[in-house]
Amino acid sequence: MRIKPGKDGYVEGYAEVGDIEGSVAFYGEIPEGFGSKTCRCYRIADAVTLVPDTERLARMQAMPAMQDELAALLDWFAWYDTQVMQYQRAERLGEACDIDIAKLDRQAAKNQARINGIKTVLNRGQG
Repeated sequence: MRIKPGKDGYVEGYAEVGDIEGSVAFYGEIPEGFGSKTCRCYRIADAVTLVPDTERLARMQAMPAMQDELAALLDWFAWYDTQVMQYQRAERLGEACDIDIAKLDRQAAKNQARINGIKTVLNRGQG
């Protein structure tokens, strides 16, 4: 097997057959879970040992759920924006409105903070 190490010591890619430019020969045992999607979560400790970065692996494994959560939060904001427009229209027209805008705004602040956190993790996971 040929493994291409990155500047930070993490695996950038590998070839079971053939070669990759900048790769080195690897004769050690391949850990369970090592594959095309997870290889960037492993470091080459020496010529025969691949060491998993459990934090990176956990982040990578959490990404699909985080992407789903992000989509749900963005959907919530589309609904929220409609509620805000309805509230503002009622206010401008002097009509009664049963929307608790303060409560929605508090939830929006929480949701925005969560979106920011998810984006930070997802962007870090791509690096």
